Amino acid sequence: MIRRGFTLLEVLLALGILVALLAVMSRFTWSLGQGQQRVLDRLDRQAAIDAVIDRMAIALDTGAASVAGEAGFSGDETTVHLFASQDRPADSLEAALGSRRSLDIRFDQEQHTVRIGGGEPLPIGDLRFRFHDGQQWQDSFDSLDAGALPAAVLLEAWLQDSLIDPSEADLPPDRRRVLTVAGIWRQTP
Repeated sequence: MIRRGFTLLEVLLALGILVALLAVMSRFTWSLGQGQQRVLDRLDRQAAIDAVIDRMAIALDTGAASVAGEAGFSGDETTVHLFASQDRPADSLEAALGSRRSLDIRFDQEQHTVRIGGGEPLPIGDLRFRFHDGQQWQDSFDSLDAGALPAAVLLEAWLQDSLIDPSEADLPPDRRRVLTVAGIWRQTP
């Protein structure tokens, strides 16, 4: 009599192969999900950097060196505060001065987020500002002391959180942008 069935050893071997295959597929799916999350996180950080660059470029075009005796532009390595006339340059000085408002950009080094004005914190790795006074780069700038807006603002951004100070690291920034001041209003009465 010939038996036509699987032995216990064959069944256990088939189950072992099936479990191994499921484990490999689960690991692959988990790894794929993690990769997708890293890509989405990087895109969020790039969008935050783009938002900072866009807001600063627009505000610098209409910035003022002083506003009612206060500095119209001040900043250090992690913070920029400026007064802008409006989102876009106006046709006349009077129209521009009538719509003046402040803009604050603050980078939180502990949370690795940047906040533009009163908006939601946006994720970012590291961020650093530097300011050119017409002769050299400075770590801080005050337009009231200088009597003018900075000639340029350097924005350097790292997408990954850094365990060390990025200014001392050999790792170049992921994004570097030099914003020049093209506005005509240097000092307001």
